[in-house]
Amino acid sequence: MQGERWLKFELAAALTKHPEISSLVLEDGYLANRRSDLSFVCEDEKYYVEMKTANTNWRVEGVENLHRPVTKNIAGIIENIQILNKLAPTAHGIAVFTIFPIPERLLNENQAKLNLHLDRIERVTNLELGSLRENMDYVPISDQYGLGVFVINVV
Repeated sequence: MQGERWLKFELAAALTKHPEISSLVLEDGYLANRRSDLSFVCEDEKYYVEMKTANTNWRVEGVENLHRPVTKNIAGIIENIQILNKLAPTAHGIAVFTIFPIPERLLNENQAKLNLHLDRIERVTNLELGSLRENMDYVPISDQYGLGVFVINVV
């Protein structure tokens, strides 16, 4: 949860510097008594943003082994996209999420493990198949691992 808070404030700080962004609100309410991570207005259009930081349980030297299965974190990403589809129909929805750590060896030798989870997100949320792989920015943290960053228009 702390990673999501940090990411939310970093994104909010970056958005406030953009000249076309106005009315940035943290924890803005949807129509149905729920709150988005943040919202903003750009070119007279309202955008709601849902964020998730999803740690994996892929073993990487130098990274603490956590016991929460990656499938539970993927379910959280799916839930955020479904929330945007359901609660932000009169505005634009953006899902922002990270998946980490992603071992370099996985990207180079066995992308099927990552694709399994990305494909699940796409199937369940009706995103275009292959869209997550196409839109992933891989950020290397070391020569052994990095993180996948995703920013997806949902609505």
